[in-house]
Amino acid sequence: MKPRHPFLSEAIHIFVLAGFAVAQPFFDLLGRNPEFFVAHRSQPLDIVLLALALSFIGPALLVLIEHGLHLLHPIGGRWTHFFWVAGLAGLTFLPVLKRFEAKIAAPVLLVGAALIGIGWALAYAKWSQVRTFLSLLSPAIFIFPCGFLLSPGISKIILRQSVADAAYVSPSVRTTTPVVWVIFDELALTSLMNQNREIDAHLFPNFSALAKESTWFRNATTVADSTRYAVPAILTGRHPDPARLPIQADYPDSIFSLLRGSHDFHAIEPITALCPISWCYTTPQPFLHRIQNLRSDLSRIYPHIVLPDSLLRNLPAVTNTWKNFKEGNGFNLRQNAREARGNILEDFEHLLDTIRPKTSGSFTNRPGFYFMHSVLPHVPWDYLPSGRQYGSSRRITYYAEEQWVDDVTRVTQGYQRHLLQVGYVDTLLERLVTRLKAAGIYDSALLVIAADHGVSFKPNGQRRAITEENHRDIMSVPLFIRAPHQRQGAISDRNVETVDILPTVAEVLGIPLPWPTDGRSVFDSSVPERETKIIFANRTRQRHVYDANPDARNVALEHKLALFKSESGEEGLFQIGPYPDLIGRASNRLLSAASVDVRVLLDDRDRYRQVDPASSFVPAQITGQLLPMRANHLTPYDLAVAINGTIRATTRSFQMNDGKVLFSAIVPEGAFHPGENSVEVFAILPTDSGRIVRIQPHATFGGVSDGEGA
Repeated sequence: MKPRHPFLSEAIHIFVLAGFAVAQPFFDLLGRNPEFFVAHRSQPLDIVLLALALSFIGPALLVLIEHGLHLLHPIGGRWTHFFWVAGLAGLTFLPVLKRFEAKIAAPVLLVGAALIGIGWALAYAKWSQVRTFLSLLSPAIFIFPCGFLLSPGISKIILRQSVADAAYVSPSVRTTTPVVWVIFDELALTSLMNQNREIDAHLFPNFSALAKESTWFRNATTVADSTRYAVPAILTGRHPDPARLPIQADYPDSIFSLLRGSHDFHAIEPITALCPISWCYTTPQPFLHRIQNLRSDLSRIYPHIVLPDSLLRNLPAVTNTWKNFKEGNGFNLRQNAREARGNILEDFEHLLDTIRPKTSGSFTNRPGFYFMHSVLPHVPWDYLPSGRQYGSSRRITYYAEEQWVDDVTRVTQGYQRHLLQVGYVDTLLERLVTRLKAAGIYDSALLVIAADHGVSFKPNGQRRAITEENHRDIMSVPLFIRAPHQRQGAISDRNVETVDILPTVAEVLGIPLPWPTDGRSVFDSSVPERETKIIFANRTRQRHVYDANPDARNVALEHKLALFKSESGEEGLFQIGPYPDLIGRASNRLLSAASVDVRVLLDDRDRYRQVDPASSFVPAQITGQLLPMRANHLTPYDLAVAINGTIRATTRSFQMNDGKVLFSAIVPEGAFHPGENSVEVFAILPTDSGRIVRIQPHATFGGVSDGEGA
């Protein structure tokens, strides 16, 4: 008699292995970071369906495929089953092996995971004890999703009861003052300052102009190093509470509840959700659109969970914005530039569109509250000050797990790209002010421009998590408050924290605060200054206390000024690298007769043959690989990059964990002319300063140049 196919038990084994390989890694990450769902505006049904899909629907598809093949051909079905077992077992162990990437090459780790998977499948086929072990683990099929749905953050989102329409009594307010409030993300005050501790008018003319007609609080600091806590603290006037999610149910008392009875809301919150849809006139996303966004971003998260970092070159970076991971990652950037630019700037354009004169169709006589938390200049860095995108298909590693690499060249370039993107923020500020003036409300409005937290640029240091070494960089943030009809600017070095913004807005508008706050109005001189500053650290979940007075010597500012020539304006941001004095010189006048035993493989060479000045993309990031001709090891090379015969950048090569020697340089967009452009890479001779050697392009099989500039 032919033995019966053990369909049920083997199906359970697939469900168990899929739970360990796929579902639980997702549940662990998302359970610890419920703000992912806040940023996606996920509804309870979305989260429950996601848990069902990961735990049941996905494995069920594998089982159905296997069963269908078994019906067609039993042997094919059996091999398919063992293939699923081997693959899921390998994926289960791959994140464990990933921890050894610093000592073992990524390909070896992949081979190791594959061998473990094959070994597990062979043991599974040979020994009944292995199959019994998997059967005993079957409760995990239900434990994993239940644990995820019942975790504190996730259950709070699923079971939350909206208080948007609760019996909250708004304070009696009689004001006609519009309020415009913009919070920029990851913008350190140091980024905006010059050697005189003023706003750098050469680089950021619009921030400088704002400072001349508003009150700039030069000693303002954030109270948290993470958006999840920093933005709610700004909007509520309360210090962070780690038990709360950035949602309205956890923060019922905020600027939105304060102005609910007096203002029309036009609010954009890409990360937090303190303003309910019913208050802010935000159109809910359709169910299918929400699910598609979840699927898209989750598909980009999983490779980061399991794959070694060195294999993520062409995969989108997962940033702390928790959504839209495909945007601005450099992958296929030229083709997707228009789409990515539109997605990133859609919120800003929407805000500008809501700022209109009352006579143009406003449906109430109430003033407007225009609020936006902008995700710029937060990473990824993709924008030049003009607003054009740039990038390379090669992903350059600047930091891992929020810690900068120890390579000074890459950290400096990261700083450069940040400042270029801050230049674009300055351009957006100009557009905002222009629109307010055109609508006739700039003079009468209360304008608040701030940032949620700063950022630090120190090799081997933390990029954003606060430490003793970088706390001034992270804490110091720009804060400009322009009172209605204010004409004369002022600089205040009073000890101010971002929790003071909301009480200040309330005082200027003449609204009594109906709840206690940790902040106080910055214009209330009767209140003694604080003697300390407090900041909540997301990583340690602890509050840190620091001295209230700024350092007599601003080390971070000195470091920035030593790297970039502020007085040269935007051009000064490109005059970095080991030999900045070579920039702007003709390459043919510096050529040496010497040679170097290395070849260059230039990335994206076709982009330089088809530069379109009307496009929103410019190939301003030049990347490539250096290949030795004889030796197996390359020492770092000082390099000069020439565009159309003129040196536009100098940089230094660096070695990745996989042994590849790479380089990256950012050049001004004005270096290119329409159509075909020439890109050449030169080695700078250390013993003959100012002399360069052309690095020949690497030749592929058949003698065709594979790294040649146009």
